[in-house]
Amino acid sequence: GDSLTLIVKLPGQERLFPKTIPIDQREAKVTVEKLFNALSLGKIGTLEDSKGANGEGTANEEITAYEEGAKVYSWLIEPIQDVLEKNVKAGTLVFVLDSFLRKTPMAFLNNGTGNDEIGGHYLIEDYAIAFAPRQEINRSVTERGKLRVFTGGVGVGQPNVEGNNLTPIKLLEEELNAIRS
Repeated sequence: GDSLTLIVKLPGQERLFPKTIPIDQREAKVTVEKLFNALSLGKIGTLEDSKGANGEGTANEEITAYEEGAKVYSWLIEPIQDVLEKNVKAGTLVFVLDSFLRKTPMAFLNNGTGNDEIGGHYLIEDYAIAFAPRQEINRSVTERGKLRVFTGGVGVGQPNVEGNNLTPIKLLEEELNAIRS
């Protein structure tokens, strides 16, 4: 792929705002891997001879974690910076990251205005950062109409693999009817 799509949902609004960023996926993966590796090894300033876990990168290449953090910031935050400043004052940014971006240390992202020793202005200085494992973009089940459910339960005693008997569920019919309604 040659692009990255950001999908922004603002507080109190149902509308989603997609923003497509032109970027080579391989470059993005290598950059995130370098950033992750540098920080994992405690090399905040520079890291030499770092190849990613997938063997990408150049031997004896000097990697500055600050610079890599600034690159990722330029892809994920700069394109929506004006929207964030207008709509999310002193709030929380919730990230639902996909694929290789899950390894991105969001708190280390910076705008690159500093030097290699201090980095730039960090994202965490302006916003609290939270993560969600996934975001449901589709309509909820109740909005789509009546939900159909297959229900079942143990109504008669049965032996299990350990030789013990499973007892029937008391009030099974009532439980199943409650689930169906």
